[in-house]
Amino acid sequence: MVHESELPDLANTSISVIVNPKLTLAMLQALFSRDPSTFPKAIWLQPGTEDAHVQDFVKEKGVQDRMVMGGACILVSGDGVRQELGMDGKGKL
Repeated sequence: MVHESELPDLANTSISVIVNPKLTLAMLQALFSRDPSTFPKAIWLQPGTEDAHVQDFVKEKGVQDRMVMGGACILVSGDGVRQELGMDGKGKL
């Protein structure tokens, strides 16, 4: 796993998560425990990486607008899902 300090511009970085929900929660706690200006731009939680604890944490921190949860796998359906989300080619979610 890459440590967030290794990412030079986390606020302009999107992350795809493919780990166990316990690891997802720990990662989100680390990423969203500091100054909001350093929060990652977006996080895509792949199927199987979230549970009720992860969902509760996301709601508690109010970062739902940065998350893609409960959807398709980007590795399988990435291009189609990007189009459905209305991505304009500039990396927005």
